[in-house]
Amino acid sequence: FDVSIIYRLDGGDMVVEMPLSELEYSEATPIYTLVPLPYFGAGGPEDEGYLMVPEGGGALINFNNNKFSQASYYANLYGWDMALSREAVVHDTRAYFNVFGIANGDDSFICMLEEGAPYVSVQADINGHGSSYNFVNSSYMISPSELYQVGDLNSQNVYKFLETLPDETMTQRYRFVNSNSYVDMAKTYQGYLKDNYGEYFAENEDEGTPVALEIVGAVDKVRQILGVPVSKPWKLTKYSEAEEMIRQLVSEGMSNISVKYTGWCNGGVNQKILRKAKTIGALGSRKDLESLSAAAQELDVDLYLEGVTHYEYDSGLLDGFFTFTDAARFLSKENAELFVYSDITYSAREGIDSYYLLHPSLIEENVQVLKEATDRYKANVAFRDMGKDLSSDYYLKNMVSRQQAMDSHAQMLKEIDDGGKKVMINMGNDYALPYADMVTNMDLSGSGYTIIDEEIPFYQLAIHGFVDYVGSPLNVCGNEQKELLESAEYGAGLSFSLMRETAFALQKTLYTEYYASDFATVHDRMMEIYNRYNSELGHVFGQQMTGHEKLDDKLSCTVYEDGTKVYVNYDFADAVTPDGVEVPARDYVVVR
Repeated sequence: FDVSIIYRLDGGDMVVEMPLSELEYSEATPIYTLVPLPYFGAGGPEDEGYLMVPEGGGALINFNNNKFSQASYYANLYGWDMALSREAVVHDTRAYFNVFGIANGDDSFICMLEEGAPYVSVQADINGHGSSYNFVNSSYMISPSELYQVGDLNSQNVYKFLETLPDETMTQRYRFVNSNSYVDMAKTYQGYLKDNYGEYFAENEDEGTPVALEIVGAVDKVRQILGVPVSKPWKLTKYSEAEEMIRQLVSEGMSNISVKYTGWCNGGVNQKILRKAKTIGALGSRKDLESLSAAAQELDVDLYLEGVTHYEYDSGLLDGFFTFTDAARFLSKENAELFVYSDITYSAREGIDSYYLLHPSLIEENVQVLKEATDRYKANVAFRDMGKDLSSDYYLKNMVSRQQAMDSHAQMLKEIDDGGKKVMINMGNDYALPYADMVTNMDLSGSGYTIIDEEIPFYQLAIHGFVDYVGSPLNVCGNEQKELLESAEYGAGLSFSLMRETAFALQKTLYTEYYASDFATVHDRMMEIYNRYNSELGHVFGQQMTGHEKLDDKLSCTVYEDGTKVYVNYDFADAVTPDGVEVPARDYVVVR
């Protein structure tokens, strides 16, 4: 193997580059992964410090924590590449921002993953797991592979590798911090975002708690028509009912609202391909949707119409989808057919239809169709997948690398933002963040790897006061109290999922995730949470987060520019802070 690595100084930064065009290897033995500087900054058995990994909003692994029986840390940056096939999913790892770091003694550094970041898996481990080092590094997938089905008569496993590498340069930037504080490391990353994105990463002017309301329009449900089972859109919230809900909430004092209308077109939540955006008759007329948009503008509510742009669901030739020409390709040359995996068996779930990843060119067309539809109804644009999912396409005649896909997505979001339209995304991948006005379903605390010692709001320390973000909808997340406490600690706004119909309407459907979205049932509790949260915390959302500390393993303190302190107690017993503030069990206290 021949690998060229370029080290250079850029101001106070050290930049490491690996041009793929200069890699040399035998065709029979391709380079599968490449790990540059695997032990750079690593701590030894006697050192004191920690590893910062991009799990959730950020997490710390202390040097020499003696967790020898726990698995090492590993996470795919931007999640799994859907153009790589898999037969089972045990744990779907995901990191959504491009930073890791090490603090050793009184100093630290952070590493920003730049070009080539979509191929990275961040991995970290402690002394005693295979080496005497506490380290964190980036592993680049250079030549992905897939099992190739030769035929029934051949029992050998034949693997297909990527034959031609893209003309790209893997680049990572090390920036050194004269401090061992993760707050200072996060602020250094904030400076990096400002330098890179300029006016696109500007402070907001929020004067109250950002509230994201997902209103569910329609889902598909099988019904008997003349004795034949037919899947048809099933109404959950009409356009006119959505307007009524918004008017009621505004009249009751809720403000700074962003409404994401899900399942408003093309069959509902399980949206058919966006060759064109067709409203759903069961939800009302186009005039009803225009009335909803006009009401939102009148009430100073940001209305977003959500669309699926990366995938095909329940679509055929009559809907404008032809598998052979429209689906992306795996390395094995097969169509990129995807499945929903079971949390119990880890294999594809039975009774749920497969779906397809789309060609990048078709994704661009879908984005344009969705944008034009939101123009027509004078609304903003929400993406279910853009800014969250990122995939290649291994179609031989027009291969698109994951880096090219990322650049394309960022450019499309930038163009929408430049056009004056607001953008809502899920998760909040770092390359999409500067062009987004609202991020929903942000993973605040991560997957809870047991090798981790402390969960911290590293990403949130960098972006709070610049971009509005919320966690999972409180009423359907499965643990309302924990999600609310994390929102208070991480500086997130509030999110709720709503529909006009009751949960009984979801019987005999695959949409039980909306089990607690009934507006009439959730209304009082929603307003109770909002009124307290907004009165105590509403003033901090136009400010930067300036400090964060874990007072013990169950008690945290978050600090803002004006000196406001937010204490959060995750314990089931009352707690008292070092400065004498009493924090009730499973609650938060704001001190101004």
